[in-house]
Amino acid sequence: MSNNYSFLTNQLNEVETGIVTSIIHHIESGDRKVNISQIANENFVSTAFISKMCKRLGFAGYKDMV
Repeated sequence: MSNNYSFLTNQLNEVETGIVTSIIHHIESGDRKVNISQIANENFVSTAFISKMCKRLGFAGYKDMV
């Protein structure tokens, strides 16, 4: 993960950091759409967990964060 995102990951636990890393990896590899269900499955969490994490970080939701 790029150092540009360290300000965000300092607030996250290990699972949440993995989620953000997955999203960033998909975006950097050129995926135009990063589906919340796909990220949830890859990280063995629910979509609700990801949505709550996004809101805790100050975003309106997953789409706003991505």
